[in-house]
Amino acid sequence: GNSDKEPSHTERESTSSASLEEGKPSSDSKEEDEVKGEQDQESSSFKLLELAANNDLQNFQKYVEENNAKINGVGTWYVRQNGAKQMVLEQRTPAMIAALYGSFEVLKYIVKSYATYGGDINQVCGNDNTTALHCGVAGVSGFAVEVVKLLLDSGADVSVVDAMGRTPADVIDLSYRLGNTKRLAMEELLI
Repeated sequence: GNSDKEPSHTERESTSSASLEEGKPSSDSKEEDEVKGEQDQESSSFKLLELAANNDLQNFQKYVEENNAKINGVGTWYVRQNGAKQMVLEQRTPAMIAALYGSFEVLKYIVKSYATYGGDINQVCGNDNTTALHCGVAGVSGFAVEVVKLLLDSGADVSVVDAMGRTPADVIDLSYRLGNTKRLAMEELLI
């Protein structure tokens, strides 16, 4: 009879989601679950970007471990638009934000994680098609040169171009606040 029949995909889904956590209401629809998942992922990505910007290694590691957060996940962050003064929202990874802000300890952890678990230091994202190396060169922190050295030692590609056709070396000129000594050191690394 019908009792011997394998439950349909829909029946299995509703049975398994209802039995996962008793006492918690289940979502009314698959779409709600997808939206919630996207919101959770965006919230998780933003938290990692924030911790990366602050060079908060202890809480970055803790957040990654406790929340099974994607270390190469993409989140939204305010950045200057193509060297202009206007701020825009762009997609960025924690490696990009750590490089931009000179968060050396967090960046070391990220590149070590990439080497161990896989990850692409040359990952491109955002409408501007930027990389962590573009961000590191554009950053004006006291650790900008060290950040660029670390990225290069980790396999960052100096020939990757952004949406404007610029290599990381081309972005040095946009970092007018970097100072001549650091600018020259950066040029030597990239050229």
